[in-house]
Amino acid sequence: MPGRRKPIGFYTRETRRGEKVVSPIFPPKGSIRQQVTVRRRVKKRSRKSWASYASAAQVMELSRFLAGYVSGRDVEIQMVDHPLYRGFSTDLKTIYAPDWAEFDLPVDGFDEWRIYRHGIWHEANHIKHTPPQLLERARNSPEYIRLLINVLEDKRIEDLGVKYHPGALSERLYHQAYGYALRPSVEVYSWCPPAQLCEAFLQKLLTGRIKGDMDPELRDRVERAAAYAEKRIKKLEEENLSGVELANRIAGLAEEVADMLKLRDEIRKMAYGDVEPPSRPPKGLSRRDRERVKRDIKKYKKKDDLPEVEDWDETFRPPTQDDLPKPTKSRVEKDIKEYFKELEKEARKKGCIKRPDGDVKPDEIYVDDIEKAKTGSADVKAEYEAITGGGRGMEDPALTGFLPVAGSSSAAKYEDPKFKRKMAERLKEWRRGFRAAPSKMGVSFNVDAWLYTEGKRPFVSVKRRSVRGGKYLFVVDFSGSIRPYEEEYKKALINALEALQGI
Repeated sequence: MPGRRKPIGFYTRETRRGEKVVSPIFPPKGSIRQQVTVRRRVKKRSRKSWASYASAAQVMELSRFLAGYVSGRDVEIQMVDHPLYRGFSTDLKTIYAPDWAEFDLPVDGFDEWRIYRHGIWHEANHIKHTPPQLLERARNSPEYIRLLINVLEDKRIEDLGVKYHPGALSERLYHQAYGYALRPSVEVYSWCPPAQLCEAFLQKLLTGRIKGDMDPELRDRVERAAAYAEKRIKKLEEENLSGVELANRIAGLAEEVADMLKLRDEIRKMAYGDVEPPSRPPKGLSRRDRERVKRDIKKYKKKDDLPEVEDWDETFRPPTQDDLPKPTKSRVEKDIKEYFKELEKEARKKGCIKRPDGDVKPDEIYVDDIEKAKTGSADVKAEYEAITGGGRGMEDPALTGFLPVAGSSSAAKYEDPKFKRKMAERLKEWRRGFRAAPSKMGVSFNVDAWLYTEGKRPFVSVKRRSVRGGKYLFVVDFSGSIRPYEEEYKKALINALEALQGI
């Protein structure tokens, strides 16, 4: 066709669904001296929209209900939208979760909700079962002991969560499968035995298998340490400990696991320079894992810092928040299928086909559980329908620039009965629809009017005041910033709205 520009080259790009698409590269308009092949940069579009904001409000309410139901406490949920934020966490009072509008994982939307929901479930179990003293012990421990404490406690609280809520088993299995797919291969740390042992132990205890190959002697250490840890965790559940005693037992178990893995000896070898990092990553790794190896080796050569093994919670943050290539959807789905295939093979080998009625043991997996984990439970599907349907028809140009809901907590702690009584008194005339004005003459003598006006206007005449039409609540801030007075503003807004609601 005359006038149509011809492509000067082609490049292959991958869509969010994992499909490979070949796109042409056109030269810039106008005359150019030299044609240069330029790779087009595709900028990711933000998922933030009015529909996602409405969905985020639904997610907040569902998350708070789930956290309260699991923990048995009035839990506050706070959404955190920050580039350095690293997934789900809790201080045993509040659960901090990623912004749902930016929760972009390499899986389908329904599976994203399953991961998000399980993250809330996991942190709620921490609130219910984790002693506060354990957080202090972990903070004051060496890095590898802190990691082992977190791994052991994650295993313990999720086992208890499934014991008290058997329906969570299938969702936990999918959570483990996704975690297995996102965790790096242990071959990434083949040059650093301390990091490889910690990563392999985490994977074995929390997912039941180790991703990648490693030295047989090191693998044997991990297998024995994981089996010992599982037995000790079951014994802790039977003893029904709490507080300082429970925290000391878990921290002591972490020390025992470190001794079985011989972590101190391996760290000493690295400190003395007995281990030399390779010049290039091992073969057969994914692009993300290869870049991870390069980053860790560069950091070690420059600062002598050992590779940092991520906590289990950090596996489920959006992978776009780090400096590594984003995992492709096709590879993640492949790893998840591989995980379920091996899990089903083990279940059939043990003869665990159909789950019998009765108590659910976390370490007993049946084929029924695996099939349900692949598709998702009916309750979770219904929740996702409520989330995705909550944003239809919500766009309002008048609200441009307003931010979405950032947290959800009980209004009980913001109640101010004295403030509400004063507001109710001042809005009494609005509620009745009329007001009585004192006057010098009239048909009705009123004692209150006589006392109020000192006898000058003892009569009242009824004057109607319309209460129809819109109501506006103005909050005037003279401080320059509401940050120091955030709680006071919340209290004023909540109580004012409750008073207006009674009209």
